[in-house]
Amino acid sequence: MNDKYSKRITITHVPEQGLTSDWLHPIENSFVSAGIHRVTGAGPLLRIIGKTLNKAGIFRKVMHGGSEASIVQLAQLTAYRAFPRAMWQEIIPDCFDCWEPDYEKWTDLLQRLEPKVAFFSARQSAAYMEQNVPGLQAIWAPEGIDPTDFTSQKPLRDRTIDVLELGRKNDAYHASIRDLSSRRPYVHLFEKERGAIVFASRAKLVAGLADSKLSICFPSSVTHPARSGNVETLTQRYLESIASGCILLGRCPIELRDLFGFDPVIAVDEGDPAGQIEHILANIDNYTELTYRALIRLHEVATLEVRTQRMLSQLEAKGYHR
Repeated sequence: MNDKYSKRITITHVPEQGLTSDWLHPIENSFVSAGIHRVTGAGPLLRIIGKTLNKAGIFRKVMHGGSEASIVQLAQLTAYRAFPRAMWQEIIPDCFDCWEPDYEKWTDLLQRLEPKVAFFSARQSAAYMEQNVPGLQAIWAPEGIDPTDFTSQKPLRDRTIDVLELGRKNDAYHASIRDLSSRRPYVHLFEKERGAIVFASRAKLVAGLADSKLSICFPSSVTHPARSGNVETLTQRYLESIASGCILLGRCPIELRDLFGFDPVIAVDEGDPAGQIEHILANIDNYTELTYRALIRLHEVATLEVRTQRMLSQLEAKGYHR
């Protein structure tokens, strides 16, 4: 065993509730199911103190010690989840939403907390942080989902939503297909105004995806360039659409192609985007094999269980232990 990393792996509990934390809880539970001990996270008062100290740049490592290294989920620079544990104990950040415009903030945070190993959901961000944070080993850990949360049984031809655009649209592409429903009796769902929600609850989202034929998917670097910069990464929307048996139409992140070993996304026809959709819908049964192949591959490489075991194997190879 490498003495440098011979510490027991734990996972820090995310105690709060909300849209982001509800998404993080299944990840935490996946580590617990793999035999990783859950340790207490920061309570309400400590979260406030942690936020304040981090904003002031004061929250930092003050001593090295302890026999544990705790995985802490840092989504959107939420360093307070590591407070106060990271001041005296080694943490292993599991970093989400590490976007190019915030790289300076991320490097500052990681330099203050001094982790030896950190995981990043975006491969480009992992490469950047390894080059710019001294002593850090940054590892790409692509996102995963629990596919049992979704249903793919309904045949494509029987689904009632023809085209679904979830979240912020690719405005240029949307403009090219928005009149589609006036040409044919198609059902086309999208946000009617910026920030509007297509499905008002998680249950409605799951049901809506299961009833959709085409799910329009573009990387955040295309739909949210001000937020994401040039970071093109695999997001949950791709995996949720695959788990629901949808046909994915848009642009495939290189990460997704590399993870799956093939491209599960039909590239848009820039010359005739509306005509392409009409052709796909008119020949919908021809795409069942592609959706099934993508679903099988998701179960092999992109579930939360697979993601967790991959991360634990990488840590154990460095000398950490359960």
